[in-house]
Amino acid sequence: MKYCYLKILIPLFFYSCNEGNYSVSGTIKSIEMGKDGFNSVIVNKQGKEFDITISRNDMGIRYKELKIGDQVRIYGDSSQYGDRIDIHATKIVE
Repeated sequence: MKYCYLKILIPLFFYSCNEGNYSVSGTIKSIEMGKDGFNSVIVNKQGKEFDITISRNDMGIRYKELKIGDQVRIYGDSSQYGDRIDIHATKIVE
């Protein structure tokens, strides 16, 4: 019976620790507040802009409020629309 629980708990642990498939470091350029979080634009050292979605519901206790000018590293799942990359944040490191 114990083995059965481990087969369920171990994948759940790794799923909850998932940081996503993409990360970017840079400076917060803009913030637009939404109903359960905010959207932001981050600019890396090369001047490339990334659209970031930060949701209270998805991040839970890892949710952080950011300000324009903050230097951060964002981890999350990414999508590309034309030449813009959108990251749905799963972890924020200041």
